[in-house]
Amino acid sequence: MRALARLVLGWWIVAVWVGGAWAGSVIAVGTAPMGGQSGQQQALEAALMQAVLQRVAASAGMEAVAAHLTELSSSLLAKAQSFVKAYHLRASASTQNLSVVVVEVELDETAIDQALAEAGLKLDARRLGKVLMLVSEEVAPGRPPVFWWAASPPPAGLPAAVKEVVKTLGVDVVDPAKASALVPEDLRTPILSEAQGRRLGEIVGADVVVLGSVRCYPLVGDEQEAPPVLQMVAIEVSTGRTLAVQEVTGGVYPSTPPPEAAQELKMEVQKGLRELLAKACAARPPVEKAKRLELTVEGVTSLAQLTKLGQVLQGLGECVREARRTSVGEGKATYELQVSCTPSQLADTLLVQDYGDFMVNVLEVGDKGLRIRLVPKL
Repeated sequence: MRALARLVLGWWIVAVWVGGAWAGSVIAVGTAPMGGQSGQQQALEAALMQAVLQRVAASAGMEAVAAHLTELSSSLLAKAQSFVKAYHLRASASTQNLSVVVVEVELDETAIDQALAEAGLKLDARRLGKVLMLVSEEVAPGRPPVFWWAASPPPAGLPAAVKEVVKTLGVDVVDPAKASALVPEDLRTPILSEAQGRRLGEIVGADVVVLGSVRCYPLVGDEQEAPPVLQMVAIEVSTGRTLAVQEVTGGVYPSTPPPEAAQELKMEVQKGLRELLAKACAARPPVEKAKRLELTVEGVTSLAQLTKLGQVLQGLGECVREARRTSVGEGKATYELQVSCTPSQLADTLLVQDYGDFMVNVLEVGDKGLRIRLVPKL
């Protein structure tokens, strides 16, 4: 671990993503103390490790990397080369004290994401849909719990430890500031039943409700009598099905807690929440990956028509996740679409939209795309 820390933090290493979006290609610059062939090899290994570390930080968040460096050291960084598909040495140099290499690295992103998921640092949050977090926090001994759906304004947000986790994992949570006004008076209580949680989930349009409480401060006393630091249950709103249950105990000391106790307790709470969300995610059906379709448009008489068509395509929500015009000219245009519906469903959807002064006729529907014609209204 000490050697790894020196490798990550002691040497000057820079990695820069090229190509904008994830293309699996990274330019990494690594240096190591001069030592002949071994120095160059160490610089190469450092660059490969830094390339993996940058990918992990971009996916899981730098906060998660900093908080879980020990776990990442054994699960990812120590075997960084296993996540490298290929690399090309672009340049190397030696000075009196340093060996320097510039490497282009192609990463196995699927394997990295799988390792992050196994470590509880990444999940396919789309499977959860919109999540309503009804989590209260006990902030001090003897004080009443704090919860955002309380009656007294201004509403508290999510507990800090909870907020960090859902942000890191990319969970789409209901905004307490917007939802607080929708809470009925009879639900403004710190402890809600599963039926009450589902009811509030329906009101705010959530797919999953997480009910529970957290305590992020250490206690002095008898561990057997101390309340859990985390108690949570995840419920599917539409069916009432319990997706996951999680309870974490601890945070109790026989005498004055050490200075690091609060941070360690927070990490235990966050670990428990990540495990709960991972279980809930696994219990939900996978989200169908977006498919690529080509939309060919005929009968174009003006750019205004294409502007309106583009606005309609962008407003089709999950059916059309992305629409990009790839060509235009001579009364025709083509679009590249990322869709989560079938070509025939897209065709049916396009037929019923309001385009203003023109209509859409569907000429052809195929596995790889659609052909439509714009027809002026009479």
